Amino acid sequence: SNQPFVTAGDVFLHQREVPGAPGEYELLVSRLYDNNHGAYSMQYEQLSLMSNRQTVRLKLCATEAEAFCHLNALSENTIVLPHPYVTSAYTNIAVSSEWAVHWAVNPENAVFASVLDFCSTRRVGLTITVASSYSKPRVWSLKTVRASSVNPSLREADPRADELGLFSYMVVPDWVAFDVPVFDESMCDRKANFKIVDLEYINARNVLVTTLFTTMRNNRLDGTVCEGCDYEYKRYFLHPNCHDCVAPDEGDGLLFSCWRHERLGMFEELEVPPEVYGEFCPALRRMPLLGSLFAETALISMQSLQLVLDAGT
Repeated sequence: SNQPFVTAGDVFLHQREVPGAPGEYELLVSRLYDNNHGAYSMQYEQLSLMSNRQTVRLKLCATEAEAFCHLNALSENTIVLPHPYVTSAYTNIAVSSEWAVHWAVNPENAVFASVLDFCSTRRVGLTITVASSYSKPRVWSLKTVRASSVNPSLREADPRADELGLFSYMVVPDWVAFDVPVFDESMCDRKANFKIVDLEYINARNVLVTTLFTTMRNNRLDGTVCEGCDYEYKRYFLHPNCHDCVAPDEGDGLLFSCWRHERLGMFEELEVPPEVYGEFCPALRRMPLLGSLFAETALISMQSLQLVLDAGT
């Protein structure tokens, strides 16, 4: 398909069949740019590792619940194509930051329609539930600029190269857990996250992730909440550039995007006070202090003139 599966600002992510490899696809990044004549056109470029010959492959997992498939994508230099983009109407929830593009992949709650129907109607019918079709909620981050950190040779030589990789993801916490085939009234009133509703760029260190937090009794299959029912929004701060954090339920290693709950506040920039640790020596300063040079020269001239006048009087 030529339709983008991610649209964020002026950046679009497409799939393209690999030349000479039928059935295999790679990632294509498109950008909308102004040609200085007031008209816009599409500029295509291959998303490369170190050179244009090494592109990022796309893949589909055998089942949505297969956590190892997503985890292995980080080490295989592949992007997992969202299943809803292929099988049904896909809702684009994405945002671009300074160096990357971020998009959310919501699991299909319709997989557990029987459980949601039980909580809303208190009736149970004959149902077939394919639990393997239910994935974890993830927010992917992909650097859309070229960087030497994604060169495979550098990744092998640097033991910390995984944190310098091209992409990563976070798993949204406190997500709803469906108990199948057990139908119990007590589970219907447990509050949990049901849907990622928005991604918003705040600054170079924070992307706001907003989720719908409600109960199975109040949630509806179309992603809304019943009229007059209780719900709230939960918020998390995702760092767009740091992906050297852990996710014990997902896998081992410092491979995952860093995030924090809203109660902990946003990620702050770490600044070193110059009065504590000193300033750059002149050789390391980017620009000479020309303004200070002229000001000091003028001050010396004025002081010298004052000394001459004082000596004459």
